[in-house]
Amino acid sequence: MLGISPTTLRRMALFYEAAFIPLPSGKGGHIYPDEVLKQFQAAKQLVDERRAGSLENAFLILAKTGVDADEVLAVHTSPHEVLGALRQELRLGELRRRDEQPQARRPWWKVWGE
Repeated sequence: MLGISPTTLRRMALFYEAAFIPLPSGKGGHIYPDEVLKQFQAAKQLVDERRAGSLENAFLILAKTGVDADEVLAVHTSPHEVLGALRQELRLGELRRRDEQPQARRPWWKVWGE
């Protein structure tokens, strides 16, 4: 479901417990309810979309803002949409630079002569 290694899952569990509440334990270790797995998926998505710098920060953002994991997962933007928006911004920046007229500069030798 998450596409992560067991080591990353354990690391995510530590970050989750630091931000929220301790996870229930069973014979083999932690038990991951569906709600927790949704939080893991939302945190991973925040990092993948570069809305959070790390998994630890992603869990802290989810905890402090109180945003539901379903809301984060619903806001998913594909990499193609992000690239399209960035290209559009670059085009607008280039057009703005073309429209701006460069200011006339004085020659360097006239700076001291006046």
